Amino acid sequence: MFARTDSEDVRNTTLRELRLLRSLRHENIVEMRDAFRRRGKLYLVFEFVDRVCFHDVLALSLLEYMVS
Repeated sequence: MFARTDSEDVRNTTLRELRLLRSLRHENIVEMRDAFRRRGKLYLVFEFVDRVCFHDVLALSLLEYMVS
């Protein structure tokens, strides 16, 4: 388990990273819509991305690179 000071450090780091993630706006970054705690668990809600797979993005990028 975490010592009390470790828990505070983890909490502070988590809050800082959530604020940063919420502020990011870029076409290649999935937007975080909400964050909440329920029954001791942290839930993050992101925008829905329809049928985009990292593998497909890489394959398309490679294909575009080979064509150019």
